[in-house]
Amino acid sequence: MRRVDSVATSPRSLALLLTAAVTPAAVPALKRLNPAVRAADYRGALRWWKDRAALFEQIIWLESSGSDLAHAIADSYRDEIVSAVGLVVGFPAHRGKGYGETLLLEHAASMHIDSTHLVKCTGRIRVANAKALLAAVTPSTEIMVRMGKDLAYVDTRFFVIARPLLDRFLAGLKESIDDEAGVPFERAVALRVLKLASEGVRVTFWPTPPRYIGTGGASDRRYDSLAARLKWPVRSVLYRTKRLGDYLA
Repeated sequence: MRRVDSVATSPRSLALLLTAAVTPAAVPALKRLNPAVRAADYRGALRWWKDRAALFEQIIWLESSGSDLAHAIADSYRDEIVSAVGLVVGFPAHRGKGYGETLLLEHAASMHIDSTHLVKCTGRIRVANAKALLAAVTPSTEIMVRMGKDLAYVDTRFFVIARPLLDRFLAGLKESIDDEAGVPFERAVALRVLKLASEGVRVTFWPTPPRYIGTGGASDRRYDSLAARLKWPVRSVLYRTKRLGDYLA
């Protein structure tokens, strides 16, 4: 069944959504907890993305905790980005950090965003090959993600969704997220992407894997350590050989 909310009729334009939690909730599998450390991560990432503002119609920074540090960051960039702070009052810890990210995505869906596509990125990280990856996004792109060969998980740190599809993508998503029950954000998004694909939404895969710069919240390890950088070329080749074509039929 084909949808009526086609995105192929307008020139392609991108809005970057950076999700943030300067003072995160006490959720499972989160090691990078120090608000001052996280604030430094967010400031560094914002500076990096601001230098690449030409890639986007607008940059949006949505933060959940509403801490003083979060307000200070938003104030520092108030003339250059759209920001909102303190958007998540609280949620059951067993749901996991992805539940809070989904609440921020829901807020983004309620905003007036003229861009044809929303680029969601975890707010503490940078994507070294962002320009090349985003060049693959066309007016007809509906969802662009990185998925494992078994299609069980989506890399939720960096993905693209067409603005007209955002409400459908989010409908009931947060209710399905439960880290303790074995359905983290990455799994819940994979299930949603597969469901949308079965309904006719074209799900496209990144041509190469995103190359992240920064530190993982769950691992507290650098994505761009020397060892990781040395592995990037090999991982890129393996990604292209292992992925299931360019898109889900």
